Amino acid sequence: MVACVNWGFGMANTAKKAYPRIKCRGCGIPFYPTRKNQVYHSDKCREDHYKKIYYGQQEYQRTCPACGKEFSTTDSQQIYCEPECRKAAHTGECAICGKGGRMYGHRLNGCDESRINVCVKCLYMCKRIDAGYDRIYMDMKAQ
Repeated sequence: MVACVNWGFGMANTAKKAYPRIKCRGCGIPFYPTRKNQVYHSDKCREDHYKKIYYGQQEYQRTCPACGKEFSTTDSQQIYCEPECRKAAHTGECAICGKGGRMYGHRLNGCDESRINVCVKCLYMCKRIDAGYDRIYMDMKAQ
């Protein structure tokens, strides 16, 4: 007598249900779904469709602060039109020590109108001054 290996585990009927052929909601390719509620033919197609629906609808019109060129983007945080403009805007000469290289914007006393470009070394010094560490150190040294 031959015994069924899957007996008693609910796997006697392993034939798949055949669902009718449908079109993918993301790209329109016809496919046979493996579940009754499947509407995309792959996970990548589903993710791409959601990105297009939720993130690709709104376009922003911007003016590049480096070159002045008008451009449109779907990224709400993009400021510069090209990577070259971004790099050019972040390189220059430090307002404090005069060294050239990568610059970081620093607001003096938290004021937007007094924004200056400084190097990493001077930025660290400015942040210490803004936080009051150097004043505390100087007061302790004076005593």
